[in-house]
Amino acid sequence: MQGQDQNISSAFNKLDDGIKKWIYKSGWTELRDIQEKAINHIIDGNGDMIIASATASGKTEAAFLPVISKALSNDVHGLFCIYIAPLKALINDQFSRLEDLSKYIDVDIVPWHGDVSSSDKKRLYGSKDRILLITPESLESQLINKTGEFAELCNSVEHVIIDELHTFIGNERGIQLMSQLHRIDTLRSKRIRRIGLSATLNDKKLTSRFLSAKVDCEYIESNEFTKGLKMKLYTVIRYEEAEKIPERQIAENIYSKLRGKNNLIFANSRANVESYSDSLRERCEEHKVPNEFFPHHGNLSKSHREHVESRLKEGQRPSTAVCTTTLEMGIDIGSVSTIGQIGCPPSVSSLVQRIGRSGRRDEDAKLRFYLIEDDIKKAEDIEDYIYPQLVQSIAMIDLMLEKWVEPPSVGSLHLSTLVQQILSLICQYGSISALDLYKLLIEKGVFKNVDLDSFKEILTSLGEKDAIQQLNDGTLMLGIKGEVITNNYKFYAAFETPEEFKVFYDNKHLGQLPVTFPLIVGADIVFAGQRWSIKSVDKEKNIVELNRSSGKKIPMFSSGGIFVHDRVREKMYEIYQDSDEKLYADSSSSKLLSIARQNFKKFKLNSSPIYEQGNSLIILPWKGSKIMNALYMILLSLEFKVSNRGVSLEVRDCSASKFTTKLNSTDIQNLDPIMMAKRIQNKANNKFDYLLSDSLLDQEYISSYIDINGAFRFLNLIT
Repeated sequence: MQGQDQNISSAFNKLDDGIKKWIYKSGWTELRDIQEKAINHIIDGNGDMIIASATASGKTEAAFLPVISKALSNDVHGLFCIYIAPLKALINDQFSRLEDLSKYIDVDIVPWHGDVSSSDKKRLYGSKDRILLITPESLESQLINKTGEFAELCNSVEHVIIDELHTFIGNERGIQLMSQLHRIDTLRSKRIRRIGLSATLNDKKLTSRFLSAKVDCEYIESNEFTKGLKMKLYTVIRYEEAEKIPERQIAENIYSKLRGKNNLIFANSRANVESYSDSLRERCEEHKVPNEFFPHHGNLSKSHREHVESRLKEGQRPSTAVCTTTLEMGIDIGSVSTIGQIGCPPSVSSLVQRIGRSGRRDEDAKLRFYLIEDDIKKAEDIEDYIYPQLVQSIAMIDLMLEKWVEPPSVGSLHLSTLVQQILSLICQYGSISALDLYKLLIEKGVFKNVDLDSFKEILTSLGEKDAIQQLNDGTLMLGIKGEVITNNYKFYAAFETPEEFKVFYDNKHLGQLPVTFPLIVGADIVFAGQRWSIKSVDKEKNIVELNRSSGKKIPMFSSGGIFVHDRVREKMYEIYQDSDEKLYADSSSSKLLSIARQNFKKFKLNSSPIYEQGNSLIILPWKGSKIMNALYMILLSLEFKVSNRGVSLEVRDCSASKFTTKLNSTDIQNLDPIMMAKRIQNKANNKFDYLLSDSLLDQEYISSYIDINGAFRFLNLIT
């Protein structure tokens, strides 16, 4: 390497000569620390590996360079590496990065997804040494439609690289991917070495278990990329008499502070993205300058999104993308100066991932955090006095600074994806016995949380819905409905973004509700700052009809359908009780935090999680969404009039003494979660849930959306 010929690293010496030439040509003066570590481990070892490092720290090359070098030195021919990414855009990005390298090593880089031409895809079955870049959905298609050919191709594969590993952990797509890898290992009778890449990981043990099951897994992370962070939290207070609305004040601040550079502004929702990008465009027109603020979300056309991405990457013209989660992951968009966050982010993990897009090796990352809060004079409810949105945002910032992110979610049954994998395997083999399915998917596979009785019930349900049928010899094949389902390209995806429930009152559309919120007919609900009761739920059309319910204004802040982790809420409780100043907070944020802390003590929330407000109880457990959902269901089953408000629960027409008396007279531990789940109307939230029986949906809901034991523990503490 240039300037280091006297002290060339041992890792560099282990690389293929063609790769060394490419490194020289690229102007590298040294390998980064994550690359040094990974090259030595991958070339010298054989175990699975997780490479954890910040965005733009070189972890992609840390995996590819030694994998390619090892394959070439071992004289491996054919397809020797499969790279799996969650987004087509990431595959396109990696292809553009690896294409130049391939000229120096005579290796074909083959991208494979729905937008790749058939002529380019044919190269996968060519004669050269090859690397395949693919999504889980396209991988599913290969397993079903080209079983023999693909199995033969995989015989030479030595490594699979999984990018953005954290995005797969604990969800349907992740369990699908792990099942696919197990199926490939079964086809070739030999396990492929797995390498996971990620920027945000917390629980190393759980992450390693997800990637490798019982196989040893090496975990390496960068010591080099501890970028500095410049951060400011701005809170705009909504005053009734103010001339400027807060949203316009935020847009003006963004325009004045960020114009002239490349930035990303995360606005949490598509509606906010459109609103803020339009407001920023208007400011450019008012000042007679070219527009440099552009919306970016999943509903926009591919050509528009790519135009915004290319402007950012080229860096020739200042460009700011106002976006949802679409630019959160590692698509190469070049150097970004500042990250803007409008409103509370969905998770600490997302916040870390977003900040990782800002700053490069010699620059600090920059974050500008914007919140809108109401003037204290408008306070009517206890939550209005303690500013939970502000405190939750501070909690997430502090946890990020403590290097904490949400651990992988475990315990879900993933029955919808199990159904997909059952149908996929029947497609792959034509027919297969129930015993072989059980062994492949559950006993030796990744669906280990599913017991034998539940598996039998799944097969029975699929048979009743004509998705499968049993032959005279006992083997299973597709039924008529199963043929229709699997003959559609949409089958290859294990997930689909569920439609939110449309909320109506008196034929007037009020808005949308997330599918994760448990809907029970007759139960109270808080929506758009008002209290309602659920009149009916149309599960086919995703429509909720509401009736008006008496009561005053309700706080607007909620978690927007995102599951909040227990640790975030526990951190909020700690912040309320602290007195330390937040150096990153502006004067408005500091003022409101001080008020929130004073009121927290005034209402004695530091000594009791229960507050009597008029003829209602406000319960603040400081627990995450799964425990809050479970508490809501338990209290409903005990015939309390309860509303789940996200941070708090409201129990109407009830005193503290009446509440504790009722709890003390009930054997809470013997309450049946299945019986509670039967009342919930919106349990079919995953793609193939419609093929499951009601009792299976009850089990799935309990495993995925509630923490019944956590709720029991909380109730035992307060009784």
